[in-house]
Amino acid sequence: MVHKKIAALFLALGLMQGCTPSSVEVVPLVRVICDPSQFHGKEIIVRGFLKVKHEDIAIYLSKDVAVAGLTENSLWVSESSEIKLHSKEGASSGELKLKDFDSSYVMIRGKFDYHSRGHMSGHSGTILVDELFTVE
Repeated sequence: MVHKKIAALFLALGLMQGCTPSSVEVVPLVRVICDPSQFHGKEIIVRGFLKVKHEDIAIYLSKDVAVAGLTENSLWVSESSEIKLHSKEGASSGELKLKDFDSSYVMIRGKFDYHSRGHMSGHSGTILVDELFTVE
């Protein structure tokens, strides 16, 4: 239920910014990892476990996958210049940094790049984050 509400919020925000509903697709992270070329250059919304550590800034399928260091089951996370961050505590974007979301489940809206694979080319692609929300 929470997942659907947050996805609806992302779509509403996209509409307010001039995006059409068809331009942003909510995609299970596993689909992007399994067939990354299908999503290259597209704006997508994914959900997963965010890890923000030195040389490991990525969204993983789960906490267990992140702890195991299975980078092939993740997307490298890169911040856009206009990134908007939203915490469940209601802090504003100006008060937050990406590292504040380390070890959290998040939902990310951003543009996917299949060719950019992050640190040591170990990830399944890169998502350039435009917007990030914490989720339960």
